[in-house]
Order: sequence, then C-alpha cells, then structure tokens
Amino acid sequence: MNPPSPLPGDPSALRLRISCTDGLDATPQADTLEQWDVAISHEAAEVGTMTFHKVHLDRGINAVTVVAEASEELDETALALLDPATGNFTEDAGQLLPYIGSACSSWTG
Repeated sequence: MNPPSPLPGDPSALRLRISCTDGLDATPQADTLEQWDVAISHEAAEVGTMTFHKVHLDRGINAVTVVAEASEELDETALALLDPATGNFTEDAGQLLPYIGSACSSWTG
C-alpha cells in the first residue's frame, strides 16, 4: 500500500461529489451489489477518488458469488467476512461485528 500523500490544503475546503454507478443494471446481481463513486476536490482541482461498495446479503443471490464476479479486491474482503456456502456472515464475523443489518460495505481509495 502506498503511504498517504499530504493534503493539498485545509481539509475543511475539501468537497465530495458522490454518484451511484449502476453498472449491474438489468442483471440478477443489480439488487445485491451497489457501487458509489466519490470524487474529492479542493478548490477547482480533483485531488482524489474513493469507491464504496454496498453488498446486500438478503436479496436472494449468494453475495460471495456476486462480489467475486465484480472485483478481486471485493472478493478478498468478502471471503474474510462471509461464508461462501451461504453468502451470509461467518459465525466468527457475526460474533465480532456489532449488528449492522443485512448489508456489508467496503471502500477503496
């Protein structure tokens, strides 16, 4: 992982532009995986991006299968938290995490 770069200025001047990418629209996976893209700007210049994924565990499709098809990085996260057989949280993850409902989120910067 690369070390973080210094901020270009006062963090209170950073602005976020958030958009939902619906690349899975009209597919069976569309109801299970959401992608949110965030552009970070300082004054007029874009200084970075982040991508957030929200995985719904209760939508009828095994979430592990859906994220494996979408991204290797998401697949690694899913395999650390989810049972490949069921698509739900592993027993260990379920005990360690506070109750978060039926969705799991991940981000990349």
